[in-house]
Amino acid sequence: MMLSFTKKTVAAACALMLSAGVSYAEPAKTLRIGVSTYLSGAGAVFGVPARDAAEMIAANLNKEGGIKGAKVELKFIDENKGVDNVVVEYKRMVESGEVDVMVIGLSSSICLAVAPVAEQLKMPTILWDCGTRGCTRKTDINTCTGLRTTRLRITSLPRCTY
Repeated sequence: MMLSFTKKTVAAACALMLSAGVSYAEPAKTLRIGVSTYLSGAGAVFGVPARDAAEMIAANLNKEGGIKGAKVELKFIDENKGVDNVVVEYKRMVESGEVDVMVIGLSSSICLAVAPVAEQLKMPTILWDCGTRGCTRKTDINTCTGLRTTRLRITSLPRCTY
């Protein structure tokens, strides 16, 4: 199955990220987005096309002037290195100020591990392809969909929980 992204879909996803708490005193020159996906191993069959699509979308956005004038810059984490490594890399990228927002989770276990960290660090984070309902169960709602963490499935964008 091939996913097709329209400008409207990309704009909605970006608006969702921006409305999740990223603000600037003056217009930003760059919007730095961290993305986790499988870049190696068996999961790369899904992750590499996701990376390629993200790069293509960023290039198209930048060609058209960026988002509100800010160029989009992507930084990637390879999920194949395991849950603990992704959490460590997530924390490093956030705490060092390397990213403004994060898009996490081709793997459900990574989504579940990163969501509470995102809340703790108050980092706007989209959980983009989590195959678990654990992040939307009522008992987990504060951890996974509190102030800043958003579960977003492109296939159901109009009904996303945030």
